[in-house]
Amino acid sequence: MTRVLLSLDKLRERNSGLERFSLHLARALGEAAAADVDLVFMAPRRRWPDLGGTGARLEPPRFFNKSRIQSAVCRIVPAGMRSWGRPRYDVWHALAQDAKFLPLDPRIRLVLTLHDLTVRRIESGKKLAQAMKRFQANVDRASVVVTGSHFAAEEIREHLRLGDRPVEVIYHGITLDPAAPGRKPAGLGEGPFLVALGRVVRTKNLHTLIDMMTLVPDRNLLIVGDDSDPHAAELRNRVADAGLNDRVRVLGPVGDPERVWLFHHADALLQPSLAEGFGLPVLEAMACGTPVFLARRTSLPEVGGELAFYWDTFEPDAMATVFHRGMTVVAADPTYPDRLVAHAATFSWAAAAKGYLDIYRSLAGVSSPPVGAG
Repeated sequence: MTRVLLSLDKLRERNSGLERFSLHLARALGEAAAADVDLVFMAPRRRWPDLGGTGARLEPPRFFNKSRIQSAVCRIVPAGMRSWGRPRYDVWHALAQDAKFLPLDPRIRLVLTLHDLTVRRIESGKKLAQAMKRFQANVDRASVVVTGSHFAAEEIREHLRLGDRPVEVIYHGITLDPAAPGRKPAGLGEGPFLVALGRVVRTKNLHTLIDMMTLVPDRNLLIVGDDSDPHAAELRNRVADAGLNDRVRVLGPVGDPERVWLFHHADALLQPSLAEGFGLPVLEAMACGTPVFLARRTSLPEVGGELAFYWDTFEPDAMATVFHRGMTVVAADPTYPDRLVAHAATFSWAAAAKGYLDIYRSLAGVSSPPVGAG
């Protein structure tokens, strides 16, 4: 029996990409785990109802597994004194590079999902050095590093010291059910619209869309996502300065029903981001048959594939030209929505769960589940 703990501390961050990743992977692992895997989900108690029916045992986060507490203990207590009796788990899976909870027992093998090194494009100087130091410390504790794109894997290999640790690529699945009931966001106006979905931060490059919208007069733009960063205020000021308050709105975060409605009713998803480790909104939009326009940067081409339309430059004229040409292609091909849906379906949480289960078993010295298990 392979005993595996998933540290789901990111479930605290509602409506974030890391929360969506954690929740959907946990559910998929619960559905896919065979009789040879004993799953334990360490999660905030208030999120336990969301993990019901997975078959996993649920535990609250433990104080002594906090990474900062662990660092202090490891400096004082030798490894041999932290290794008494049989380990509680064979494998511990931390689902983010800045994981707050890690195993204290050095015999427990750590799987670290390191989504990206976007911090390199956001921070500089001391803040960047501190972040990279934290990531490196978690990598040093890990037996295997997993990430969501080949782009991210190459960046990890370039900027972190891995030693002989492998970096595995496991794609994410779709975090939205396109057939689920949708709900129109409150206060939304009428008329055709485009949507940009994600955290409103500088690396999302959203200001380029405002400039482009001056050349796309027949549609509105909705910018949807966590707007707590100071950049959101800058973006709203830019909209006002461009005289586009009646056509461009920054809505803030929304829940799944609103996301479903937006993707089914938007003419397209726009994502000119300069820093992505994967790109979950791209898959969500495609799963709803909605065209996507993306920056040809970082991981986005891996996710969008040949059916997405790409910006190679962010000059307003060039962006508007790509947009108009892309929408002409979509209008001329009645099969385009179905092709988008089929592409999105090639990414699945079932496949992701299988990939992680194979890693868990490998670390525990088990090559495959027993015949007939499942």
